[in-house]
Amino acid sequence: MSDAKMKVGDVITRDGTDRQRITAIDHSFGLITVECVRASHFNWCEVGDVEDNIIRRYSYPEGAIDA
Repeated sequence: MSDAKMKVGDVITRDGTDRQRITAIDHSFGLITVECVRASHFNWCEVGDVEDNIIRRYSYPEGAIDA
């Protein structure tokens, strides 16, 4: 799915083990704000962490999306 389809509230992943919920999005600049809802197995994020990042670093998780 194209990152242009991403919207606030979607659950996405950066490394495949984490889950991030989009809380803000700016498609014109390709930026999003995400909140961690499942920590990464690689220990780079904890539940509740919030960060701004580039949309293209994220994708939809494989399989079911869990909230």
